[in-house]
Amino acid sequence: MLILGPIGFAAPLVLLGFLALPLLWMLLRTLPPPARQQWFPPVALLFGLKDDESETRTIPLWLRILRMLAIAGVIIGFSDPVYLEEGHIRQDSGRPALLLVDGSWAGAAGWQEKQDAIEEILEQFRSSRSPVALLVATDLPREFSGFREAGEWIEQLAGISPNPWLADGRQVRDWIESRIEGQFDTWWISDGIGFPGQDELIDLVNERGGTTVIAPADPVIALGRPDIEAAAVRVPLRVAGLGETRTVTVQAVGRDPAGNRGTLQAAEVRLEPGGKDAVAEFRLPMQLRNRIESFESGSMRSAGSVVLVADSLLQRRVGLVTGRGPEEGGTLLSSFHYLRRAVSPFAELIEDGLEEILQRNPDVILLADASPLPITAIDELGEWVGNGGLLVRFAGPRLAAGSSPPRGIEDLFPVRLRLGSRVLGGAMSWDTEKTLKEFDSRSPFHGLEVGYGITVRRQVLAQPGPELFDRTLAELEDGTPLVTGASMGSGQIVLFHIPANAEWSNLPLSGLFLRMLERLALSAGGLSSGEARIDGTGQPWVPESLIDAFGVLRPAEGEAGVPEDLILGGRASSELPPGLYRSGGRLAAINAVDDLASIADPAWPANVQVRFGTESGAFAFKGEILALAVILFLIEAWATFRIGGRLATRPAAVALAAGLLAFPGSGEAQLSDRQAISAVRDTVLAYVVTGDSSLDRVSRAGLLGLSRILENRTTVELAEPVGVDPGDDIIAMFPLVYWPVTPAGPELSENARRNLQNYLKTGGMILFDTRDALVGGSSAVSSNSERLFEIADPLGIPALGNPGPDHTLTRSFYLINQFPGRYEGDIWVEHAYTARGDPGQFGATSVDGVTPVVIGGNDWASAWAVNDNGTAMFAVGAGETGNWQRELAYRFGVNLVMHALTGNYKLDQLHVDALVSMQDN
Repeated sequence: MLILGPIGFAAPLVLLGFLALPLLWMLLRTLPPPARQQWFPPVALLFGLKDDESETRTIPLWLRILRMLAIAGVIIGFSDPVYLEEGHIRQDSGRPALLLVDGSWAGAAGWQEKQDAIEEILEQFRSSRSPVALLVATDLPREFSGFREAGEWIEQLAGISPNPWLADGRQVRDWIESRIEGQFDTWWISDGIGFPGQDELIDLVNERGGTTVIAPADPVIALGRPDIEAAAVRVPLRVAGLGETRTVTVQAVGRDPAGNRGTLQAAEVRLEPGGKDAVAEFRLPMQLRNRIESFESGSMRSAGSVVLVADSLLQRRVGLVTGRGPEEGGTLLSSFHYLRRAVSPFAELIEDGLEEILQRNPDVILLADASPLPITAIDELGEWVGNGGLLVRFAGPRLAAGSSPPRGIEDLFPVRLRLGSRVLGGAMSWDTEKTLKEFDSRSPFHGLEVGYGITVRRQVLAQPGPELFDRTLAELEDGTPLVTGASMGSGQIVLFHIPANAEWSNLPLSGLFLRMLERLALSAGGLSSGEARIDGTGQPWVPESLIDAFGVLRPAEGEAGVPEDLILGGRASSELPPGLYRSGGRLAAINAVDDLASIADPAWPANVQVRFGTESGAFAFKGEILALAVILFLIEAWATFRIGGRLATRPAAVALAAGLLAFPGSGEAQLSDRQAISAVRDTVLAYVVTGDSSLDRVSRAGLLGLSRILENRTTVELAEPVGVDPGDDIIAMFPLVYWPVTPAGPELSENARRNLQNYLKTGGMILFDTRDALVGGSSAVSSNSERLFEIADPLGIPALGNPGPDHTLTRSFYLINQFPGRYEGDIWVEHAYTARGDPGQFGATSVDGVTPVVIGGNDWASAWAVNDNGTAMFAVGAGETGNWQRELAYRFGVNLVMHALTGNYKLDQLHVDALVSMQDN
């Protein structure tokens, strides 16, 4: 690129055309405009007369200047002039360029703008022929592919997407140091928040060359972990880069009593620039609070604005068996007093006799040493445990001094016990008080800090046996079991070998005692039979659902489990994507934001140039210059003909005005004659042009990839797909139109509505794709889905439903029961018919049994899209699972096209068996 002051030229060689201007000046000077010729008979009398007046042999000076200006405008226009604002992106150092993209959840809300800015920067690099490398900090490749021509990166740009975790600056630094040699300039596309190790990464890129940062203009909103205070749930918010006061809405999302996922309660929070963290407060009854699955903010939505809660807010119902008599000893000596204080903060406490508690079906039952245990209720208690209950027992003087337990009660202990107790310390003991040992990784208490000063003076001992090691959940420093547990049917039995008061140990006086009981209460319910430990600790945690960078929760199918150490760390990364993980009966939530204090504006040093906003600081005005040149040519043509007397003044003015009014055009290009002829002659798939160049490119590549699959696997031969504008183009000749829904799409004109309505009524099919997994993920309606409602409302879309297993779409070519694209989710079609072909089952708008619309959000075009060399443009899933998902996406596409082309022919194939049986009868 040639840069002259604030103006740059993407094609400077075209400016050499100015060398021809002097020659054109002389040529125009010697060629006057042609005179008007008209035969007038009396002029014959003038032959032979001498005319003393001379006629000019040159055109007027103003007309020459007008022509020169018009030609100069063409030269300047085709040289791609660009106005360069102050702080624009320059690449004139002679060094290659590294385009470093944060690529985290913090940039998901404005990802489309970031992609446009990256494409604009790459276009400038391509114009200046500067080698460039594109690196996403959250998705480092194994090897460095080198600095390449910018056009190659533009082709791959559509396949780049943010990840739901922050980058690791130290890891990126190590990657660059080990793979990229020499000097380079860095253009850093920031997401607007700092990340671990960012300072070290900044130092490295500054050492290698100049650094320019493009920071987002929009703020980044993050939600923190919810806390329970009294009867309220408080969710903290933090915002980075906030420039003005803003009000955001935070929703508590869960399932209502009918099982439908939706908003249980919403709270508005006012955010002030430079202010402290805000808090959204929710007050819900326990029944609704237990249903909360996540807290979500629809403003600047991303993975950071969604907090999964898993079991953290679940309030268990805990029964404390106290009986009706007075408590033993005084209040401070009563085990019931300590258990009440320990359980009340996190559970609903029920105090009553055992029979009454069992009737209320609690999650946990606590049996202190003094708790009465009626013989008549023992069998019922054992049945309750076997059905999934958790029984927590405590030893004490009565248990230590007791004889053989009543019939049936021996099964309600996790281990066999010795008679009596072990005394540690005191005048009658050779031993000293023992402290607790750090909890083993197999224990449900793993990760809790034991603390200093917790000792045990007396305990009930377990009989040695081969099963004792596996059933030990906590032990003293000498290896003696302090807490044991075992499975009984689907439930669990846990025994503390000390009482629940401070008589034998000071453990009940500590906060550790509360956290141990909380861990046990949260693990209640859902345990499988045969598990020796409370929560399957030591087993891999398997992801149930994962959240992407845009804050959409999707099922995790085929994903490998992760070790428990990562779960305990709690920090989202490429090894531990945010989502819900299960191990045995426990459910853990890994969120994109593990520590709200880490959300802060990045600290850029003084030697780094920072631009705010996603614009590159360059404005191309090629079109404006060429438009001006055309206007000058029109004026010049009018003047030439006017001087020559070939045009009357009024008709010429009208013609000039019409040309000027027609010049701006209608904006979007319509179908060319060649495309229209091809669509009539051949079978062609179409996509709706949205005006977003990158999205339109993906749509075309997706239909191109699907067309190739159809050609290879079926007898259908398709021409290249074309883009259409429903308002201006005739779409009746296309059997299928793919419509990627985007909020920024063009408004539907009255002509477009009529065109689409006629298309649907005459047998056409439209595949609406919101590309946001419309069904499955978030409860909040995305902007794409809202736009879909606006489009569908005036079109008279029929009643929709999920296609059943006998729908033609599931068997028009392949037998399928899934319809995935890049994402997985349900689809909706018209309720048109059943497999039996019952009368009256055809929809009002279906033609030949073809559903007029298919609606979903699985981003099929990205799954189908291929480059010119036939390589997939986007990753789908991971490994073999991803390959199979892409194959299913292709199969769905094949079935979709075959359904659109064959109509009720395929429907009739469903009735072959019935027709044959009727013929036989």
